[in-house]
Amino acid sequence: MTRAPVSAERAWHADIMGMPISVLLRGPGLHTPTVQSCVDKVFGWLRRVDAVFSTYRADSDVSRHRRGELALSACDPLVPDVLELCAQAAAATEGWFDPQVMTSRGRALDPTGIVKGWAVQRAGELLSGLKEHDHYLNAAGDITMIVRDHAAKPWRLGVADPHVPAALVDVVAWRNGGMATSGTAARGGHVYNPFTGRPAGAGLSRRRWPGTDVGGCLCHRSTRPRPGGAPVARHTHRLRVLRRDRHGRTLAQQWMGRAAR
Repeated sequence: MTRAPVSAERAWHADIMGMPISVLLRGPGLHTPTVQSCVDKVFGWLRRVDAVFSTYRADSDVSRHRRGELALSACDPLVPDVLELCAQAAAATEGWFDPQVMTSRGRALDPTGIVKGWAVQRAGELLSGLKEHDHYLNAAGDITMIVRDHAAKPWRLGVADPHVPAALVDVVAWRNGGMATSGTAARGGHVYNPFTGRPAGAGLSRRRWPGTDVGGCLCHRSTRPRPGGAPVARHTHRLRVLRRDRHGRTLAQQWMGRAAR
């Protein structure tokens, strides 16, 4: 039986991981305790991820491990799970994803390139427990969404132009899947070439197109959990890199599946 299209919407907002997090739901009973409890679990989950993985918090598990104060075996159980994902991403991208960074003390663990997208995907799985609701979760550009009824309107995703403030390079209507964006316009040079150690060129950005699960790094393949909870990789993602040419035009280069050096 097909449920009727719904128009009732409710939004929640929170600042977590130093960034804005938004949850938007469509469906019945948006002010019920069940719905509020689910949203609270989503924000609670993201706060836990921040407490464990943030490299900006001195008290996080990752920061303490980097300082030699906490053994890997004593870290939150989420840490080895994410390190396994990092190993998969490094193998799938032939080294383009690297969970290590250079610091004043040498190379140090930094899985944050994958953590955000992974955390958003897991948060989306929590929202999927609301079987009568469409959901949209946006964590500063990493997005996961579901529209349960083919008759309901899709979510509309705006992709910001990294070169023109407040402008969009694309608007995508999508129902199920994820999208992630990153660029130098808002955060500066935070995307690095792991083979040279140098930042990516000015104006470089990336967009992971809808149609797959959201991922949290430049060249990270999408994952879905197995029935037992362990992630399994799928080579079905699309990656687009945007650059500006000498005439100021935004050009795109797209890869399917594995990235090439």
